[in-house]
Amino acid sequence: MPNSTADTRRVMDAALFLLKFRGRSEKEMADRLARKGFAAETVSEVVARLKELKLLDDTALARSWTESGRRSGWGEQRLRQALWKRGVPRDIIAQVLAEKPEEGAATEAGRARDALAKRVKRLKMEGMDRKTLRRRLESYLARQGFSLDVVRGALETFFSSSFEDNP
Repeated sequence: MPNSTADTRRVMDAALFLLKFRGRSEKEMADRLARKGFAAETVSEVVARLKELKLLDDTALARSWTESGRRSGWGEQRLRQALWKRGVPRDIIAQVLAEKPEEGAATEAGRARDALAKRVKRLKMEGMDRKTLRRRLESYLARQGFSLDVVRGALETFFSSSFEDNP
């Protein structure tokens, strides 16, 4: 039995209401509408229509989140995880993360050094030995999603410049 116009309108209204607050991936939208109890057929019809209208665009959403995350000092792994959690397909995630960052944006190594500098300002280092400090900073950068190579490079730069006089 085909969907009634009233049912489609109700699902579309619910979808537009959800989009009022933030952009969503196709999967997020479909999941949210399904949780509201709408029929799967109507949900897929509305999601397809929203894609046609360019109100749902996983690639644009991934690019936006990636740029925002990079400005916030996130590493590539954290970005990948955040996009996957939002329902963005793996191929789109890989494509977006492979794209060159916007002009003037810091590299991943630069973002790691910046994140490290901010963290050190907030960290109480009095009485902390070098080994403990290194471990804490390493785990912080790892939680921010930076790869092990990037973390090691940032720490090496930090410790060589900050502790030149101290063994």
